[in-house]
Amino acid sequence: MSLQVVEWLAPRALAQVVRIAYDPEAQLMLATRNAAARAPAPTSPLVTSLSAMPPPATPPRCRAGRCRTPR
Repeated sequence: MSLQVVEWLAPRALAQVVRIAYDPEAQLMLATRNAAARAPAPTSPLVTSLSAMPPPATPPRCRAGRCRTPR
């Protein structure tokens, strides 16, 4: 028997190959985990609406670069 290296595996991918070889039922769980890791992060409506809001107005006491700090 001879082996031919087609491509190198990252350590995590190699660990998954070994795990599936010993436990074929783990394949579905690992595939689900990989798909979740590759999926874009969901955006909530709150984050989307906050990013679409205009910046807050400058308070009256800080206009024209003269800011007074409260004491």
